[in-house]
Amino acid sequence: MLLLVALSCTLWLTVNVPWRNEIAQNLEMWKDVLSLTNQDDYVMDLKGELLFRRRAVYYVFEKITKDRIARGLIDPQIPKRLVETRTCVVSTITATPFPKYVRELLRDSLNFIQANYLSVGSFLVAGQILTPQASDQGLPMSFEVAIPAKYQIVTPLGPAIGELDGIPYKGARFLSTGRHEFRPSSGVKRIALVWSRAVDKGFSPFTSQGTSL
Repeated sequence: MLLLVALSCTLWLTVNVPWRNEIAQNLEMWKDVLSLTNQDDYVMDLKGELLFRRRAVYYVFEKITKDRIARGLIDPQIPKRLVETRTCVVSTITATPFPKYVRELLRDSLNFIQANYLSVGSFLVAGQILTPQASDQGLPMSFEVAIPAKYQIVTPLGPAIGELDGIPYKGARFLSTGRHEFRPSSGVKRIALVWSRAVDKGFSPFTSQGTSL
């Protein structure tokens, strides 16, 4: 009887497609994150789901932590920590598991992530979509950088053409925290500022589904 139960469980685990798909997706995500980050890099996740990398925020967002946030006993200081640690990779599930009352308390943190990170598939990387209305007219596009890092400016077809902070744009450039300006040379409708290492590894915000916060 025990042997029959064991065989049944093994068969279920083998043929259960959703379970296998979830494992496969996690393996793909872990492989991509490890290829993008070094041991000294920080990531932002909820429970350590982005394995083998240092976490920008110390807290593990389980029920106890969420309740303590709601009661005002702790402040995870998410934006502050992301800037201090120059975190360029954020888990896509960061925005989803919080109950509504906690989401409201962390609304500023979630808005910060939405404004300063882009979806490239199974996770987010530092970057933002630059204003398309301005690029239609070839006008300068001003934007704020919160995470200091090396960035590239790209279009769906490849590198953008224009001037970045008054200097001809010729590829990856380190951008400090603060306001910057890009003046496109043509009326390209879709332009994005993306963490340079992600671009070099073939990740693009134009080929993935955006993550809603």
